[in-house]
Amino acid sequence: MKKRLFIAINCSEEIQLKYLKIKSKLSNLNVVWLQPSDIHTTLVPPWWENEESVYMVQKKLESLSKLLKKCQIGFGSIRYGTTPNNPRLIWAGGESNTDLSLLKNQVDREFNDKKDSRPFFPHVTLARFKNKEFVNFPIKDLDLRIKWKQNVDAISLMESLGSRREKRYRIISNHPFSN
Repeated sequence: MKKRLFIAINCSEEIQLKYLKIKSKLSNLNVVWLQPSDIHTTLVPPWWENEESVYMVQKKLESLSKLLKKCQIGFGSIRYGTTPNNPRLIWAGGESNTDLSLLKNQVDREFNDKKDSRPFFPHVTLARFKNKEFVNFPIKDLDLRIKWKQNVDAISLMESLGSRREKRYRIISNHPFSN
């Protein structure tokens, strides 16, 4: 059986609590909110892998995590995404920095056959909705300023479950950094 895997930075409990406050503030929007434990920043986008190969991916991540250095990730705004003209998400937009970019590049090199061709934009998806529902939203221009920061000291191999609209995620393995 194939699994839909990806590599991510899981959000801290502190950010999960801040997310719940935003969710409460925007409760009048007809969206599907993610579970707090499911919010994350994707480093390597999803790919399909045979169940037998998952162990090898874990071993690769285990070796890689020993080389990665701790860094910080920050988020500065909550907006509609992925584009203003075609919104279908609410996300927290990240702020890139040299250390985070270095971490992303190291992971990409190790998983170069899975690399995403789009530029890296660190973000956390908070909610999903159908574009046609946006017409009825009471807030059309969402731009909340936030100051969320967290230390990045591990990466996770995750599995994507559920439908496109109502995603769930399962942590298969967590790989703390040695440095």
